[in-house]
Amino acid sequence: MDPSSSTISPPSYKPLSELYVQSCGNLGMSWVMHKGRNLAFRNYKNEPALYSLEVSNHSKGNTVILRKGGSKEEATISQATETANSGEYLVNGPLGEEIMEKSGKDKYLWIVPSALCPPKLTPYEKEDPNKKSTFHWIRTPRVEGKIATFASPNWKLHDKESGGVHAVFVENWDGTTDRGQIQFQRSFGENWEMSVLVSVGIVAERERARRDRRGNFTKGFMLW
Repeated sequence: MDPSSSTISPPSYKPLSELYVQSCGNLGMSWVMHKGRNLAFRNYKNEPALYSLEVSNHSKGNTVILRKGGSKEEATISQATETANSGEYLVNGPLGEEIMEKSGKDKYLWIVPSALCPPKLTPYEKEDPNKKSTFHWIRTPRVEGKIATFASPNWKLHDKESGGVHAVFVENWDGTTDRGQIQFQRSFGENWEMSVLVSVGIVAERERARRDRRGNFTKGFMLW
């Protein structure tokens, strides 16, 4: 995870387009105990995972680890750790430190090294290795009775400066292992795409936890 690493993907790398997001494992006691936290990213639902996201819940907060494939034996691509600040994650990303944090009810702030998404420079202009770029995962307004699609998703990844949309996330909460789909609408290469997967994984986990808390509150109210 050397900040000096090139943002250019190797010739054999095929940019990601659309991926299914699913909870790892089958619906059963183990899945229930882990609350479906761990995620798999697949081209098709019945294919092996291209990448997997392990979410470990510790007393000091969550740890999110992205690996290639579906095995815990694979090397870590990126790792995020929840800090003492509520809703904030410190990410050890492919090109250096990233920060992901909740910013209001329906927004997540994501700050990354600009080398991850290099801007177009004017002739003779040097790239600043310490420059940061800011993005937002923003929930789109919900329309009653309308099913979310890539054209009308639940979440959009916006560039704060330009307002451009770089990825969208369609959630799924139907009680199965399906958690939704992510579509990349613009890519800066493999390192960028890996960081986006971690960021959307954090969004999915935070939303899962929020729904879980709301469900437990409702159950407790009904029992009372």
